[in-house]
Amino acid sequence: MSSNAFNKPLKLHFKSSKMITIIIAAVHLLVALIVVSMTQSPSKFALLFLLIIIVSSYQYFYRWHVVRTLSKSILELHINSSGDWSVITSVAKHNNIIPLDSSFSSQYLIVINFNVHKENKYTLLITKDMTTESEFRRLRVRLKIKQ
Repeated sequence: MSSNAFNKPLKLHFKSSKMITIIIAAVHLLVALIVVSMTQSPSKFALLFLLIIIVSSYQYFYRWHVVRTLSKSILELHINSSGDWSVITSVAKHNNIIPLDSSFSSQYLIVINFNVHKENKYTLLITKDMTTESEFRRLRVRLKIKQ
């Protein structure tokens, strides 16, 4: 393997992301608007119940992907020079992680899905504002070649 910027070890510790906060808020707001507009004369109790569920969902995803306080929240991603991936959550470090084919990479967003011990599915959302431009680019390349 030749030595270049894309096969050097990569250690990412993620910053909070305004983009992910906006995405999560927009999706939940859209769902709330759809619920309110699609229900024909719902009782106030039913409407309140649905809105509480939507707000609870927003809080869950905000804690998972923005403030990273849940046990399945990923705090760090490491890729060594041999191409081995590992992640650190608030409760454990998982080694020899392989991104699933359902992972996705674009110019502004990276979604990495992987399984740990064939039972726990993890998802990591990464936007450009969470890392440096160089780290983001290197991660996109590593994900495309799965190394």
